[in-house]
Amino acid sequence: MRRRRTEVPPVRYDVREVTGTATACRAAVEVSGDFAGSPVGLRFAFERDRQGKITLLDITV
Repeated sequence: MRRRRTEVPPVRYDVREVTGTATACRAAVEVSGDFAGSPVGLRFAFERDRQGKITLLDITV
């Protein structure tokens, strides 16, 4: 049987770079904490509408 965590471990997000515009941007982030494979580099791509609401979010390793 697989055990699941009952609590979320502390995680740190270090933003390394942000590029783009107010409606489409990309961010490179390093995530570290008490989890297997820490730290891990993630790339976030956001697109937002005119009201600032996120319409697209793509997260890649």
